[in-house]
Amino acid sequence: MQNYIKTFNSASSISVGMDVHKKTIAFCVYHAKTGAVLDERELPHDLPKVIKYLQKVQTRHGQLHCCYEASSCGFGLQRTLEANGISCEVIAPSSIPSRSGDRVKTDRRDAQKLATLYVAGLLTPISIPDEELNLLPF
Repeated sequence: MQNYIKTFNSASSISVGMDVHKKTIAFCVYHAKTGAVLDERELPHDLPKVIKYLQKVQTRHGQLHCCYEASSCGFGLQRTLEANGISCEVIAPSSIPSRSGDRVKTDRRDAQKLATLYVAGLLTPISIPDEELNLLPF
């Protein structure tokens, strides 16, 4: 099993949190040094469109570090982004802190929370299995 776990590089200060669903992906582009949200949008879960958008952001702002929460959507997005030169980690859902009473959940808020917590180093990435290992039945 190849280990993809990296850490956020503070020299590159652009973090992208992604709230991934079967039909859509919500993005939050966050500048770590200024604390500013540079862009928020939702796109269809169409990998060529996602890559085109992230490459445009990367051209404009520099090296990106993306993350999304592990879910039933799998690791295809992570593998595709890495193959296209975009750093991406999948985050363990159990490592995402939540406040009691914080019941308003939106895709935009979830993406922003991922981006800011990722920059702060408060999220735990998971190890991505090789594609061959991923195909084995359990």
